[in-house]
Order: sequence, then C-alpha cells, then structure tokens
Amino acid sequence: MSDIDVTMPPNMSEFNQLTGIIFSKLYIAFPLVGEIEGEEVARMLGLDSRDSTLPSGRKFDAVLGSTLEWLTNEGYIRGSPFHLTKTWRGQLTDKGRKTMNVPVPTLGSAGNAVVQATRSDAVSTAQGRTVLVEVVKRFFG
Repeated sequence: MSDIDVTMPPNMSEFNQLTGIIFSKLYIAFPLVGEIEGEEVARMLGLDSRDSTLPSGRKFDAVLGSTLEWLTNEGYIRGSPFHLTKTWRGQLTDKGRKTMNVPVPTLGSAGNAVVQATRSDAVSTAQGRTVLVEVVKRFFG
C-alpha cells in the first residue's frame, strides 16, 4: 500500500482503496450477503496482517472498521457491527447498488471497474490501487 496517490492525503487514498474493495466484494455477492474478512483485505493491499500500520500512521483494522461504519451510516451498505467479529457480513443497499452503476469512462460501470481492479493480484499493484482510488473519487467527489 506504499504506492499511494500523492495528490491526496494518505487517509483519503486508504479510504478510497478500502471502499473499492468493500464495494467490489458486496457487488459480486449481491443480492446475497457478502463477507469482508479483515485479514484477506489487508493481504489484498500488500499488508502483513490486519494489525499492520497504514501510510497514514493509523492501524489498518481501525481504518477498515471506520470505513465500514461510515459507509453504513451514509446508507451505502448494511450489515453486522465490524468490531464484534473478524468478519463483517452485509450487503449493498439500493443506494450502494446504484452507485456501482455510475459510468466510468473507458472502464464501463463503477461496479465493473472495482471488480476488475480487485481480481487476482491487481489490487496489490500500484495500478490496481490507483483504479480503486479514481473510481471511488467519482462516487464521492
């Protein structure tokens, strides 16, 4: 996760990357409940574990939990409280599903873009993380 977008603060790049991964996993699972497992997400971002420290100086686990909480409070996702378990279970709301249908030039829909960016090892590369950051920036401005 060291190859962050230098045009924004590290915390915002981290939020965008995590949001892209969360949306991708829930989009693939929709309409079923999807699972966000902290260790898996940490590894996707090239971290050793969910106890790792991010470039912003914050603990990965705290940032993942806060990202899930923010997305829930803003109505994009719904699910179980993350702090009670190592695996968060939830799904996209209608607002979240509509967000994934936003067109992204040259990449199709936002949903297709984040799914492609999180497949295999793509997200562990600077290019894959850059796609996540750029797509999520389109969601929230």
